[in-house]
Amino acid sequence: MATKKENQTTQNTKSTPRKRVVVDRNTEVVFMNNTSGNLFYRCPKTHSVFDLYEYGDTDYITVDQLLAMNNSNRKILKELWIILLDVITEGVEIEDVWTYLGVDNLYNDIIKPEDVDGFIKKSPENKFKNALNKMNKVLATKVIERAIVLYKNGELNSVTKINILKEFTNNEDLFE
Repeated sequence: MATKKENQTTQNTKSTPRKRVVVDRNTEVVFMNNTSGNLFYRCPKTHSVFDLYEYGDTDYITVDQLLAMNNSNRKILKELWIILLDVITEGVEIEDVWTYLGVDNLYNDIIKPEDVDGFIKKSPENKFKNALNKMNKVLATKVIERAIVLYKNGELNSVTKINILKEFTNNEDLFE
């Protein structure tokens, strides 16, 4: 039989539930294509079409459409194919939208998803390796994908970072 002290310890170690955030479904959000190519999405609910041709292209979407996206094409949000950048509607913060959609853990990482290019290009090699090892697997995958694109475009020329990424992925042919 558990003692009173053991019960208190068990209760104290349980994680606290996430704060429930309610965001109006008509709230407009600016989002960015975070893929290396074309991103096409047709909302099954509103039939709106979002066609972003290259990395960095932005568009506007409602929270209602994002909820439909999360239900029909979960990878788009959960694997950071798009990055939710800003809220157009006053009185709502982008952090509220992240929490409402359940993706706040992806945005509150070692680096922000929208700062991947800066992280790759500007971070010192020792901090680069440490951050890469600590970050969420989804974000680390995006860092690797972007590093390959930057390398091919001649924007990543740090041999040390290239070797760190090869070691991290255990793939010597990563940049070939």
